[in-house]
Amino acid sequence: MPWVKMFFRKDYLYMLYYPFTAYRLWWKEFLGINLKHVMFYWNGEYYESWRDDVEIDKFYNYLKKLCDDDKNLLDSWIDQVAKNNTILDEQINTVLSLDLESFSDQELIHLLKKTNDVVKSYWIVYTLPLFASEKVEFSSSQKEKFLPLRKKTLYVDFQVKLLPKLFSEISKRTGVDENLLYFAFPDEVIDAFEKKISVDELRKRKENWFWKNEDGKLEFLSGKKAQRKYDEMFSSKQLSDKTLKGVGVSKGKAKGKAKVIVTEQSFEKLGDNDILVTLMVRPTFYSKIKACRAIITEEGGINSHAAILARELNIPCIVQVENATKNIVNGESLEVDANEGVVRRRH
Repeated sequence: MPWVKMFFRKDYLYMLYYPFTAYRLWWKEFLGINLKHVMFYWNGEYYESWRDDVEIDKFYNYLKKLCDDDKNLLDSWIDQVAKNNTILDEQINTVLSLDLESFSDQELIHLLKKTNDVVKSYWIVYTLPLFASEKVEFSSSQKEKFLPLRKKTLYVDFQVKLLPKLFSEISKRTGVDENLLYFAFPDEVIDAFEKKISVDELRKRKENWFWKNEDGKLEFLSGKKAQRKYDEMFSSKQLSDKTLKGVGVSKGKAKGKAKVIVTEQSFEKLGDNDILVTLMVRPTFYSKIKACRAIITEEGGINSHAAILARELNIPCIVQVENATKNIVNGESLEVDANEGVVRRRH
């Protein structure tokens, strides 16, 4: 099957386990179906994600059929999302209000398991209207209910408030570095109380991990094995190749030095005359990219954020340049021809 890069994020494995494993594996419990072609890779700084777009489209159509067969189904999902939002909100506030030092180990484990169950239920249902919306047109009342729930982003509070408090206390009791706990799966965090968790394995995952589900067969690698697997599947083109191709979405030509940036925090290094080479562009990048010479991204289309911002700023932009952040060397001289969708190296 063709692997299609979906997006990248800077995140932790433990956090990734919920939103991504949830709606790709746990859906089977809820719907009787799950996606069988997905993949993630963490390089120590950010992670990349791939999927099979043909399979995703089939899943969209599957949800549409369910909603067509049951006219109340989408409403019931959205209502359940609202309930699950409330439950997760209450769980977050409850944990934040507790004096965890007074808990026994068993009480703390029970709290962790309950939190796992709450987040699992939250994600299973939360993602269904999102996927259904690709094929099913929301009514005005459904939009009015669901869109505010999308904006609330309780999962962020779960990541930055609840987990740090839990992990801080668990770290004190188990001796496992709090930062390493973010690279453990939920059951492994519980195993830490009985010293059954491998700290060496967590350290390897912090450096690299590779997770793939293909035809229901799961594969998880860490450390050097993960790096080798990634290189094997996505070997970069030779750097001697002088021309890279993509899709021009904002016309024009430009010359300059490449600035390869993969995390938002690194945008402060982008100079006024640089050519930005990145995975994708978000709306918040506007002030950071307005002075660059041109934009090259691995992802996006004619209506992507990169394209829209580039056209607004009158900056040449080429998207869908495969493995641009790996094939282009930071600081090398480039010539961008967005009229033809071509990036040329200037040796």
